[in-house]
Amino acid sequence: MVIRFKQSFIMTLILIVSLASAGTSWAADTSTVVLEKLILSKNEISVENGAQATVTVAALSSDATKKDVTELTKWTNPDDTIATIYNGKIVAKKEGTITVIANYGNKTEELKIIVTKQVKSLTKSVNSLELRKGKTGSIKLKANYTDNSTPEDVTVKADWSSNNETIATVVNGEVTAHSAGTATITATYGKQTVTVEVNVEIVSRLDLSVDQLSLLLKESLPVTLTATYPNGEATDVPTDVTKDAVWTTSNKKVADVVKGVITAYGAGTATITASYGTEEITLEVDVDTTRKLVVSNQNVYLSLDKATGKLQETIKLEAIYPDDKKVDVTNVAIWTSSNAAVAYVNKGTIFAEGSGSTTITAKYGDKTVTVKVDVDIARHLDLIEKVGMSVGQSKDLDLNASYADVTGTTNVADKAVWSSSDESIVYVSKGKISAYKMGEATITATYGGITVKTKVSVDVPISISLSAKTVDIKEEKSYAATLDAVYDITDSTKNVNLTSKAEWSTSDEKVAEVNSDGVITGVAKGTATITALYNKTKYTLKVNVGLVSVLEADTQLIILSSVADEDSKIGKTKTIVLKAKSSAGLNEEFLATDVTWKSSNPSVAGVSDGKVTGYTKGKATITAEYGGQKVTVSVEVDMIQSIEATHQSVDLKTGAKGPKEQQIKVTATFSDGTAIDVTDSAEWKTSNYKIATTNKGKVTAVAYGKTKVTVKYAGKTLSIPVEVDMLKYLQTDEVSLKLKVKEEIQITATATYVDGSEDNVSKAALWTSSKILAATVKDGKIKATGKGKATITISYGGKKTKVMVVVE
Repeated sequence: MVIRFKQSFIMTLILIVSLASAGTSWAADTSTVVLEKLILSKNEISVENGAQATVTVAALSSDATKKDVTELTKWTNPDDTIATIYNGKIVAKKEGTITVIANYGNKTEELKIIVTKQVKSLTKSVNSLELRKGKTGSIKLKANYTDNSTPEDVTVKADWSSNNETIATVVNGEVTAHSAGTATITATYGKQTVTVEVNVEIVSRLDLSVDQLSLLLKESLPVTLTATYPNGEATDVPTDVTKDAVWTTSNKKVADVVKGVITAYGAGTATITASYGTEEITLEVDVDTTRKLVVSNQNVYLSLDKATGKLQETIKLEAIYPDDKKVDVTNVAIWTSSNAAVAYVNKGTIFAEGSGSTTITAKYGDKTVTVKVDVDIARHLDLIEKVGMSVGQSKDLDLNASYADVTGTTNVADKAVWSSSDESIVYVSKGKISAYKMGEATITATYGGITVKTKVSVDVPISISLSAKTVDIKEEKSYAATLDAVYDITDSTKNVNLTSKAEWSTSDEKVAEVNSDGVITGVAKGTATITALYNKTKYTLKVNVGLVSVLEADTQLIILSSVADEDSKIGKTKTIVLKAKSSAGLNEEFLATDVTWKSSNPSVAGVSDGKVTGYTKGKATITAEYGGQKVTVSVEVDMIQSIEATHQSVDLKTGAKGPKEQQIKVTATFSDGTAIDVTDSAEWKTSNYKIATTNKGKVTAVAYGKTKVTVKYAGKTLSIPVEVDMLKYLQTDEVSLKLKVKEEIQITATATYVDGSEDNVSKAALWTSSKILAATVKDGKIKATGKGKATITISYGGKKTKVMVVVE
């Protein structure tokens, strides 16, 4: 019995030890979850001055779980005058850079905060880009700040993106084209955004070198593809984009295409399509399995005169088969002429029959080919237009003919039919003209169905004309007009000056005078017609005295400010510069005092010798008159599109840590987009001066509360909310006290503001006691005056807290 008990005890002991060992192993495999690290949504952030931003904090545990601990995180801030951070909310205060530290658990993480100038607008270097695939283009970006400082190149600093990166991508303003299409590039800096459209391989049209193509079986022919871009110009040299295009065929069994080379494989019709950029074009290909016909000459010229030309010509006709075999089918083809009276044909030999043109047709199988034939027919005749001669003089005229298949020209004067409109004046024979008496006659030459004419003047001027049709002169200035007769266009020495032989007159002596020698003198502003009478014929010219044909101003719109100083971008005055041109297009020289100036509204803007001055808000039109022309310039004074303030709201504090003051700058943007600082000239008001005051944009805290600062300029108004001593909560370092009679204790009241900053407000706060017989209080010093209980109430910035006091 004892032995069994011992055995049982031993087995039980072994089991307990085994279980304990197993329990120890299990416990060793169980690990404790610990905080690994903090993860910030951003480790560096840029915030515009006066703006806000948010970061989040996540705690990453050893079991790979993440937890949002933004509101539980404590922040260490080296300089809260640059920016404050509370519960992840960043409030930018002034320009600068700080590094704040996030602390949660036993982990920390750094956040770099960069407070930048407030961006008013962004200026891009281009509005759009036209790129070829694989090419790049640059976009430069400048930031215009609300403080009107010099615009800054922020190309590298900005955030860039593309709405379609398969077409174009962008890095720091450098755009790379990838495929055909349109993408929009977006640049963001501060709160401002601009976009630039990028067109890649955008073409307005495609052109093929042929409209239709006929091929024999296994025949290959190349075609050329040319792209034209929206600006109306062909592509850059080389213009051939054949190898860059995408080529397809509707039927590979009939014809296929590789980089513009089309090859015929079977009988039928196929459509070849070329795609390039965003456009495509098609070409119909006809593949003939039998043959095509080719003639040795498709343009034939024959003559009826055996001595000077050919009376006949034999044309060779060949049929080309699919295997490129050529067979002479001249004698077996069917030949016809459209006009046998001009030329007839027999087995390919064409015979001249009469003057004219005809078409010879050769047919073999189901194919036809045509030959154009001219018999003693010139395509063009060239004869001098005017001829000047003297009585008894003779001249040979050349009549040059151009033929269809003949290089150069041939003088056919002796073959043409010539006639004179008056043989008593001029006689003509085989191109030779002879002058018999003074007068004019028309010589006519006819050859091969074409007729040309020339005018012949015998001792009569070919033309008489004045030295000018229109003349511009100043008052009391002169111009010498001449009347000249042309007798021979090939010899200027034969021209005669008829000025002194003409009778001169003017249509208006009050405007211009003319003497017997053709000298014209300007009298007064206006227009007159000068007439030279010679041989019962009048020749006239128009004279403009003191007039101009064009009067232009250097600007069409002037923007002025009635309160501007000398350094302002928008001035109080601006001078209009005029430019005038004569009817001949020459620049006129004149003074501003020569011009008549007038303002449509002198109370808004006045003008003196071109200098425009703005007086009060409104619009006016300045009119300048000179030389019979008028030009107008629109003037806008104090016409503001908008006003902008550097701050949309203001938070101030009356405590020791401030800020107690905030300077607000106001910028006015005029109708032409120019912006100027109008802080000092604007009208400033506050809705409650007991809370905050304002003077030329400087807002000063007075006492706790909310108010609004209103700024007004040129009819535009802005309201800016102002909060003073806005607290999150008020607390004391003690909430209950036990004192003995006559015992004193100093407690501290701390104000925590909405931006997370703290301030000792013990002296600034209002302290009251519910029972002064038990305890009194002043500036946080509590004094026990008698046994009992008292409640000390602290009031500051709209918040209250209490301290319970028991006096024993």
